[in-house]
Amino acid sequence: MSNTVSGGGVLTKTKRVFLASGTAYEGRAVNYNYDLVGVTAENDAIAVGTAITDWCDARRVQVEVPSAMNNLHFAGVVDAVSDGVVGPNWICIHEPGSICNVYSDATITVGAADTPAQNTPVIYNFTIGMHSAASFSTINGMFNFQGLPGEGAAIMLEEGTAGLKMAQLCTGPPSGGVQALGTNATITVLAVNSDLPLISHGRVITSTGNVNFTETCTISVPRACGQHFIGQRLIFHCEGGTTALIQTLSISSALFYQVAVGSSLEIKNAALASVEISASSWFDFQWNGQKWVVDSYSISSALLTA
Repeated sequence: MSNTVSGGGVLTKTKRVFLASGTAYEGRAVNYNYDLVGVTAENDAIAVGTAITDWCDARRVQVEVPSAMNNLHFAGVVDAVSDGVVGPNWICIHEPGSICNVYSDATITVGAADTPAQNTPVIYNFTIGMHSAASFSTINGMFNFQGLPGEGAAIMLEEGTAGLKMAQLCTGPPSGGVQALGTNATITVLAVNSDLPLISHGRVITSTGNVNFTETCTISVPRACGQHFIGQRLIFHCEGGTTALIQTLSISSALFYQVAVGSSLEIKNAALASVEISASSWFDFQWNGQKWVVDSYSISSALLTA
């Protein structure tokens, strides 16, 4: 395999970062440990700078595995020279904008026989494989699902099944990754920032597509964290399975549109709306500065009710 383009090196932006714990694997995503205080990049305590109001270099040097608490702070993917390195230790990563290998379990088809499909990039995002508040699955950090564009997404440049694949890491605003909740998902009332494991920007899928499970719970989506940015977006998707998935979805401070009796379009401003969702249901939320706008949704039973 050649690692050169037209006789020159492949475009890469590499950086040495400090892996706090765990094992680095080539092509997997790592995110910055952005909320550090009072420590050096190598996690040694320092006597000054012990509050979030103080400067701390470690916030953009120390990295950790992707989670719901750092998904807006994508750092890059692990370089081949650091494959298998166990933290705490220094590792090399490819930053956004690089052309490098990413690891994906998905079957990627980059080319297509018909035009203009050949000009449409296949974009996948890093995975937050959190199955419960305290447990990650083996797909954590892989590029397995489609999500929002931006940092944390990758344009796939190589076809194939599971394994390392050539890709270009996207730049731009944070994509948030894709959070995959599988058979062991434990979801309670996710209303505030401290309620794991739900992310507040990106895409959430409640099945990885090949697992079947039944779960009944109440979810407040998007989470009320007190801080939002205009354009913040959350796609909530219950993928299909042979076993039904039933959840009660509660939406706070939302605007949504629906066709009422007589086929008239209604715009509703709801302090709280709720609906029961099942397999193949989805919602697309976006923050406009004042409200969460339900841009589109699909449910199999009834209309969204306020």
